[in-house]
Order: sequence, then C-alpha cells, then structure tokens
Amino acid sequence: MQTAPGTCAGNGKEKRKKMENDAEEFLRGVNDFAASLVKKGYIRFFMTNGAYPDRLAGSLKQYLFASMMGEEPGVAKGLSLRTYLSWEGDQKESVEVYFKVGLEGQYKLLVKSMEILKIDQFRSVLDRVMIVPITEKDIPTCRQALRLIDPIRAVKPRHKIRV
Repeated sequence: MQTAPGTCAGNGKEKRKKMENDAEEFLRGVNDFAASLVKKGYIRFFMTNGAYPDRLAGSLKQYLFASMMGEEPGVAKGLSLRTYLSWEGDQKESVEVYFKVGLEGQYKLLVKSMEILKIDQFRSVLDRVMIVPITEKDIPTCRQALRLIDPIRAVKPRHKIRV
C-alpha cells in the first residue's frame, strides 16, 4: 500500500512540533511552580522523588529529563519533593518538609499536601504537622512552616547575646 509523498514526513513533523510545544509549556509550568515556592522562602536544595539534589527548578528538570530517558516513571502519579527547613549538622535536630505534588491539567504543578517533620539526630520523628493546601495561598512560607513545628528555632535573634 502506497502513501502520498510527504504524508508520513508531514505527520512526523507535526507530532514533533506538538511534542516540542508541550515540553516548552510544561517547563514553563515547572518554572512557575518553582518560582512560587522560592517566593515563599523555600530556597534550599531539594530532592525530587528521593534523588536529583539541586535547587527546586534544577531538581525538577533533572527528574523530568530522567523520565524522558525512561529512567523514572514521570509525573502522572505525582512527585515527592523534600527539603530542609532547618539543619545544623548530623548531631542536632533538624526540620524537613515533604511536598506531595500533582498535576492540574497537563502542565501545571501544584502542592497536594505538605508534611513538616521535626527529626532528632537518630532520624526519629519528634513531631509532625500535615497541611493540605486548597490553593497556592494556603501554602505557608518557609518561616511559617518552621514556626508551626519548632517555634523556638523559627525566631532568630537579631543580635548575639553576650554573657
């Protein structure tokens, strides 16, 4: 069975163009999502699904590249992001936050839930706070999240106290 000249090539070009447009649109969504969390003070390094340590946008892009290469399952079932709110070394308590992230539509990432954990030096959970934001405005700033679980650590003295 013969096809018209250029039919397959035209179809392939259209599919490729659509894929490129989808990829660009999704990357815009990733950048917008990262910018919204950075505005709220989440500026430390993140892990996406337990790997790809980098600033938020970089970690997400590394994960997406790995999923395009078939090394990761992709974003359809959601993502897990983790970062520290407070960390002062392995021998002290720390505060971590886990974001469960899902898709809204095809391109927009949104936080489905947050879990803030206060952890001791042995990795035992001392305290836990769950937040299910309904809108982006419901996501607490980094300082507010830290205050929810560790009010003492959230307040930093402006001056060193001399004894």
